[in-house]
Amino acid sequence: MAWVSRFLTRELKLVVNEAKSRVVKTNDLHFLGFTFRGKKIRWSDQVLDRYIAPAISAFLPSMAVKQWRRPRARIRNLIKLGTRTLTAVSLGLSSKDPYRLARALATQSGMTNKWLAQQGLVSVRELWIKFHYA
Repeated sequence: MAWVSRFLTRELKLVVNEAKSRVVKTNDLHFLGFTFRGKKIRWSDQVLDRYIAPAISAFLPSMAVKQWRRPRARIRNLIKLGTRTLTAVSLGLSSKDPYRLARALATQSGMTNKWLAQQGLVSVRELWIKFHYA
């Protein structure tokens, strides 16, 4: 670590924070959400859980909301899914875009992961792990 620190400060004129810096093997390195495994660069599990899975889980219900074009259809379908009537009405009458409506309480309470699985949608997280890490 000492020779790397000396090189960075003398040659490159960079400031090195000793408390945050460390020298490790590439297999132990997690940098900006990526891990390095041999010659491969992979996404770390934290990035998958924090960013990718929530984005996809918000995208899929937005497609269902987009199919229910009319407010009456939105309200009827949300009530069928088990959402409270008042919450379904407030979402059904909203003029916001489908992606934003998919993140609303009424949609999240009705379109659970169990419901998505019953519709034939597989878990993207499970597919990603199977494909990427198998």
